[in-house]
Amino acid sequence: MTQEPSVNPLISAALIDALLPGAGFFGASPENCLNLEVNAVIDRVEISIEAPAAEILNIGEINLKGADGIFIPKLESCARIEMSSIYGDSTLEKCFDDFVAGRLLHTKLESRPCVQIFLKSPTFVRGVMIKNRGDVYGCRSKYLVMRAFCGQNLVSEYQNLNPEEAKRDVEQLLGELGLIDKLPGSEKELVSFVRDARRIIKNRVEANTIDLSLRQVYHLLPVMSVNREVTNYHLTLCALAVLLQWEDRDHVATKFLRSFASILRTDISIEKLANEVERLSRSRLGSDRKVVIGRHIIKESVLTSRKDAILQRMREVIEILSGVGVTTMLGYGTLLGAVRDGAFLPHDDDVDLMIFDGASSEEEAVACKNKVIEALAKRGIGARESGFGHLHIIGNDPIDIFPIWQEGDRAYLAMESLRVRDVPFDQLFPVTAVNLYGQAFPAPAKPEAFLANRYGEGWRYPDPYYEWPWQIERILTRIPQAVRTAVERRSMQPRRHWGRLCRVAWGQKVKRGEVSPPMNCLPTVMVAREAGYDAVELDVRVSADGVPVLAHDDRLMGPDGDVVVTQSPLERLQRFRLGTFEGEDVFIPTLEAALVYANELDLDVQIDARINADQVPLLRASVNRAEYDPTRLQFCVYNIAQAHALLANFPESVLMWKTYRPFLDVDEYFLDEAKALGLDGVMLSVPPKGEDYSGFMKSLRERGLRVLFFIHSGDDAVLEKMVRNGVDYVTTIASESLVFKQVQCGWMN
Repeated sequence: MTQEPSVNPLISAALIDALLPGAGFFGASPENCLNLEVNAVIDRVEISIEAPAAEILNIGEINLKGADGIFIPKLESCARIEMSSIYGDSTLEKCFDDFVAGRLLHTKLESRPCVQIFLKSPTFVRGVMIKNRGDVYGCRSKYLVMRAFCGQNLVSEYQNLNPEEAKRDVEQLLGELGLIDKLPGSEKELVSFVRDARRIIKNRVEANTIDLSLRQVYHLLPVMSVNREVTNYHLTLCALAVLLQWEDRDHVATKFLRSFASILRTDISIEKLANEVERLSRSRLGSDRKVVIGRHIIKESVLTSRKDAILQRMREVIEILSGVGVTTMLGYGTLLGAVRDGAFLPHDDDVDLMIFDGASSEEEAVACKNKVIEALAKRGIGARESGFGHLHIIGNDPIDIFPIWQEGDRAYLAMESLRVRDVPFDQLFPVTAVNLYGQAFPAPAKPEAFLANRYGEGWRYPDPYYEWPWQIERILTRIPQAVRTAVERRSMQPRRHWGRLCRVAWGQKVKRGEVSPPMNCLPTVMVAREAGYDAVELDVRVSADGVPVLAHDDRLMGPDGDVVVTQSPLERLQRFRLGTFEGEDVFIPTLEAALVYANELDLDVQIDARINADQVPLLRASVNRAEYDPTRLQFCVYNIAQAHALLANFPESVLMWKTYRPFLDVDEYFLDEAKALGLDGVMLSVPPKGEDYSGFMKSLRERGLRVLFFIHSGDDAVLEKMVRNGVDYVTTIASESLVFKQVQCGWMN
């Protein structure tokens, strides 16, 4: 018996997770679901989740394939199913119905949850297809095991995520990258090693010198985690997945990207993905294609590259239909582009035309479509039903034709997500005209009113991600007006700047040793001023009765017990003793009181707001009552919603995009997010001691951004390097260091 070669003992679980965060992934689409071979006569299939800890079975769909590869009808072949437990108040009978219909099977949290499928008689099964949940909870299935039995005999077995196989996969990958002899010996070396490995993978993907399957790409990406921060490395691999799926097809369905929803969770990430697909097409294939990622398909841009031919075909279709008594006009995205820009939308993937021949019912509108198909066919233009209620022109000209019918003073037509609803008839008729590339085309009677009806009052602002297939956050598009106004105002108003390293006292520990007061209290502000800091960091939460107070953690510990800030009223919090300083008891202060005190001491304040976006106006109210100059405030920003709220409420203040990931994990994508949000800079952990971060500073300055590094040591060499590199802010306890004092005396970099 041949023994498997041993795996390098330095390949740790942490290394596997860092390099293959998607190991064990399978999805809910034909491209990425599990298709497992059985090729045996069986009478029972068992599917279980055999994870290291208790887990939930969440399987989206299970199908058995017969000898011909066709799915075996479940009602004819399956006698029953059994489940180890059933979530909620469902029954086993309902679960069987769900199994037959291809709906979710869901157990409780338990050790080794499973479902068993019993066949009516022994049957030859070629394979088993298993679809996962189609969202981030699909990670529950990564430890799936499938076993097929005939009687008591195990005839087929599959283990989806085998730890030893994962180790061998990592070993093989590192061998391919030339890194197997450079494995990290400690957790401290791991971040740098993974950074180097990812850089090599990215470079080789771009150069087309590494052969990765779609399955391997999934494993390299954090497709099962919503909390991993996105980098250019991730977008390059997503772009590779698109190209692998594209191959000889003329397009890729946008729903293919659902598996990457944990990465493509913002509009800017999708925009950058399109750019990355174009870039990889050039570097790998020598193709200079312009890629459009629309809400339905990913394809090479046709509207702009074949503009003149498509405009001519549109005129031809309009003329032909007019000859058979059918009125045609621009609709939807094509009308939107014409009214807003006089051009096709850059992200659009087809032309939308609307037709009306006087139909007064849906049945008559269907007859109109048949008339259109016949009229176009006589002139050599093919048209067919799309399957969604409208017609599609066959060939290279992407034109869709949507019917309208009239009932009284209402017109009925496809609107949001192709659902038919009514609009005022006088919004559409009588027909007027709009200009498209300088040419007049028929349009609705009130085009702006119709567009507002279809797309909402924000239709004037470009939104390539309208009705996107999955929920995304907005950085570039669909921005609230108050945020737009704030960003415009900020672009014309310089922010406060010292021209040297701004030293920020760490609110949790202002000084070294035991001379520091309890964290986040009024003595913190006093000591920060006495120690010569330029600003003091104050962590803020909101009490149960809506008052901002100083607190880092929600549960605070004191000499007399503990208190939960967000569950306690202000009166209770102000009586809670944090400790003592210089013989005096110290209590939880309000933000307002701290700002009043900082004002008296002429000290700037950095607010680390550990609050929800809807609580930001409470901060502004505290600042106003304290009569504190908001230009002297700096804010940490943790998420997009909070960024928008802070922009709207504090347009005068310094806003910094904060991350806790190691410096080596930060790339230009993070900077692009900060820039696109309209923020002033970024806030992240200090670079490793020997790291040359001049390139990072160059990228930062190219975007007009500032940087704050937070360090909690007093290393003079680290501080001096920051001064030499032109770092703008640092959060530190180094008030006794030589460099700190030199900066205080005006020593410039």
